[in-house]
Amino acid sequence: MVKYEVLDENQLMSLQIEIGIKLGNRIKELRKKNNLTQESLAERSNVSVKHIQRLESKTPCGVRLVTLYQLAQALDISLSKLVNFK
Repeated sequence: MVKYEVLDENQLMSLQIEIGIKLGNRIKELRKKNNLTQESLAERSNVSVKHIQRLESKTPCGVRLVTLYQLAQALDISLSKLVNFK
């Protein structure tokens, strides 16, 4: 049986911020690798430029799974590759 560490509210908040920053960095990295501007990625993904800017910022925001799927499609990668960051 696998035992999981129980996180308190502060640890969860820190983890959420860390994951958000890593995800934003990953989106930015893949966008630049594909020679896309935030505007062109927004157009291809049907995600607003403002939302892409927030995702790529150092103050991450919440993101829905459907948004990640749209971004992955626009970047010509699978959703699992989009969220595969270390």
